[in-house]
This record gives sequence, C-alpha cells and structure tokens, in this order.
Amino acid sequence: MYLHPAFWNTDLAGWRPGAPGRSPLAPAQLAAVTERFAAAAERWRPTARQDPLRGRRTRLLRTDSVEVWLLGWAPGQSLGAHDHGGATGAFTVVEGILVEECLDPTIWTTGRRTTFPAGSRSAFGPEHVHVLGNRGTGPASSVHASSPPGVPARFAGSGAPARAALQVAGAAS
Repeated sequence: MYLHPAFWNTDLAGWRPGAPGRSPLAPAQLAAVTERFAAAAERWRPTARQDPLRGRRTRLLRTDSVEVWLLGWAPGQSLGAHDHGGATGAFTVVEGILVEECLDPTIWTTGRRTTFPAGSRSAFGPEHVHVLGNRGTGPASSVHASSPPGVPARFAGSGAPARAALQVAGAAS
C-alpha cells in the first residue's frame, strides 16, 4: 500500500477502501473515496499545482483495490479522448470548473457535455469514454480514483478502438 506522506498522521493512515482482494470497487464506492480525499484538502493543497504544459498529477493512495490521484489543471488544459482501460472510476472537483464530454463507447463520438463546478462529482463504469478539461479562467484541482489500480487509460491514437473518430473527437478539446 502507498499513502501520500501528507496523510500519514491522519485517520486515512489505516484506512483501506474495499475488501482486500475484492476489485474492482463500484462507481459509488469510488465516488465516496474521492469525496473523502477532497474533504482533506488542507493536507494535499500544498502539493496541488498546475503545469500548463504537462499537467500535474500526485498519487495520494494505492491499495490492492483502488488508486487515488490529485490532478491540477491550468486554465484551458484537458485530457484528450480516453477510456480507463476497463477500470471503474470517479472524480470530485475541489476547485475550479471541469467540463466532461462523454463519448459513445462504441464509436467514441461526443454524446453529452456536463459542467462540474467545485464540490461536484462523477462516477462511472468500465465502459466510460470521455474528454475532461478545465474550461474555466482559473486553476482547477480534482481528486480521481480508479479500480482496479494500475490499469492505464487508453488515449486517442494509442490502440483504442475507432482511432479516426477519436482524433476528430479529441480535436474539439
């Protein structure tokens, strides 16, 4: 297990979301995990940074059943069209505004757009495909969880299905 040092002397130090060896966690369970870490902003806030060129990711937790990351978003920054490699996922927006374009998982074209202000969350199953980004004028931070841990996201042009459609969908981000 890995726990970010900012949480070593907290009630999260001995916390294990989900039962050992039982993976993946359900989307609702992951949403609860992201909310718990989002509520501890005073612990991770010193590590929250936005890098306009590369983004900023900080691992907060990894267990046998879940991985949790803090993402810092500069204005205009986004992650192109991607799925989560078959993992379930969730995120909670802590500051700023994120916009998600959910894509049809069979052809990866835009299905709906949702704006998530600070305090809102989203949870999704293993078939979810989306573009996520900071469309606001200020920085944004969000806490993300996925289960099982260690499953890489597949981005447009990286062997994911319907590459041509992905490039068009990703170009809009």
